[in-house]
Amino acid sequence: MKKKLSVGIIDLERNNIFSIYHACKLCGYKTSIIKKNDKNYNYDFIILPGVGAFKGAMSFIKKHNIDKELKNFLKRNESRFIYGICLGMQLMFEKSFEMGKNQGLSFLKGMVKELPNKKNLSSLNIGWKSVNFKRKQKKNFYFVHSFFCEPTEKKIIIGSSVFGKKIFCSALKTDKIIATQFHPEKSGIDGLKFLKKIPSIMKKDKYAI
Repeated sequence: MKKKLSVGIIDLERNNIFSIYHACKLCGYKTSIIKKNDKNYNYDFIILPGVGAFKGAMSFIKKHNIDKELKNFLKRNESRFIYGICLGMQLMFEKSFEMGKNQGLSFLKGMVKELPNKKNLSSLNIGWKSVNFKRKQKKNFYFVHSFFCEPTEKKIIIGSSVFGKKIFCSALKTDKIIATQFHPEKSGIDGLKFLKKIPSIMKKDKYAI
C-alpha cells in the first residue's frame, strides 16, 4: 500500500481552516492542524492558509515563533515544502503595503500591493476567475482578495490572472515553495485536482498543472 503523504495546516486563528482540512482529506493526505504552540513540524509539506489582514497575521506568526519553525522546516528537510494559500501566499514575501508598510516572512523576494481601485472598479477581487498557466492551460478557481503579490523574480510565476486591466501573479513555484492567490479548497473539482497534484508539481515539471 502506498504511504499517505502527511500535511500540516497552520492555524493562524483568523479564518475557518476546516474547508482546506477536509479538502486535503479528500485528496488522500494524512492531515493535521498545527496549533500556535505546536513544535512538531514533521510533515511532508505544510500549508499556510489565510484570509484577512497581513499585519495581524504576521504579528500572530512572530508572537508564537511560527516564522522560526517554518524556517527550520525548510532548512531541515530537503524534499519538503510549503504551500501558501491567499494571505498565506502574500506572507511569503518581504513586505506588504496593506495598512502601512509591514514586514513579511521574506521567503520570497518581492512585495504585496493593492489591486487597482478605480472609479468603476473596487479593489476587491472576489468570485470565480481564470488562471493562465505556463503551458497555456486555463482553469477557473475561486478568489477573494484585495492585494496581490509582485515577485522580484518573474521566472517563479507559473500562473497569472487579470483584474480589470491588471495582470497579476496568481500562482508561483520555487524549489521549496508553491503558492496560489486562489483557494483550491473552494474551487470545486479543479481545485481538488490542483491540490492533489501539488507534490508531483514540486517533484517533476513545475508547469505540469
